[in-house]
Amino acid sequence: MKNTRKELNLTKKQLETLKLLDAKRNGAYFRIQYYTDCNDKVSATFRGNNVTKLTTLSVRKGIDYSKMKSVIARKSSPNYVPSNNQPWFHHIDKMLLKHNTKEQYYVALYPNYGKPTTMYLLNGMPISKQELQEKGVMQPSFWKQQAGKPEMMTLGLDKIVNVY
Repeated sequence: MKNTRKELNLTKKQLETLKLLDAKRNGAYFRIQYYTDCNDKVSATFRGNNVTKLTTLSVRKGIDYSKMKSVIARKSSPNYVPSNNQPWFHHIDKMLLKHNTKEQYYVALYPNYGKPTTMYLLNGMPISKQELQEKGVMQPSFWKQQAGKPEMMTLGLDKIVNVY
């Protein structure tokens, strides 16, 4: 399975990140740090500023999604309606995913719902969430909580900063 990675058009940084991830045992928890580009949610008065969100959280990799307790419970619920949507990715191996129409690679990770650590950067300088809110840097919709927690997250291979 891993031999197919050699045929992919991966950058040196992507290969290094995959090497760090491969060193982690499947199913074991480990920590990652990744960044999210928030520039599409910057308010009009702060256009042109660069806002980045750095998140560190505990995740697992290489597990069977269909055998997770939360997935089994959700699918056995009388209200469960299966999705007809086709996935936007295909599996290269148990962890590595490739976008169906773009030359972009992702990893399938399963988050632990502990407390993630989040840090914001405004033009490369650390800034608190409270300061971002008080100054009105971000659109109000940016701060609204998303409903539910994902059972699986697909994270762009280029977005991973560190693997602990």
